[in-house]
Amino acid sequence: QSLERAVTALVDNALKFSAPAGTVEIRISEQNGKVLLSVEDQGIGIDPEIRPRIFDRFFHLERHGDELYSGLGIGLSITRQVIQQHKGTLEVESEPNRGSRFIISLLKW
Repeated sequence: QSLERAVTALVDNALKFSAPAGTVEIRISEQNGKVLLSVEDQGIGIDPEIRPRIFDRFFHLERHGDELYSGLGIGLSITRQVIQQHKGTLEVESEPNRGSRFIISLLKW
C-alpha cells in the first residue's frame, strides 16, 4: 500500500507540473532482474541548480513564471523513503521546459 502511494505521488506531481493539455506517461518494464516503473511528463522540468534538493524534506517549487504551486514539500522525500524501504531506487531525468521522468527500480520478487 505504501508503494502504491509513492507511485501516486509521482503521478500527482507529473500532473501538477504539466500543462493542461500535456500528457503523462506511465511505463512498466523488466530489465536485468528488476522491475522499472517510470512516470514521465512534458511539463516545466527541473532546473539543474535545484535538482539535487528536490528530495529534501520541505523543499518545493513555489513559483515558476506566473504559475503558483502549493504543497508542503514532503511528497518526493517520502516517496524516495518508501521506495528505499522496498530496497529500490528512485532516479530523475529532467530538462527545464521539456519535462521530467522519474524512474523507480525494484528487485523482482
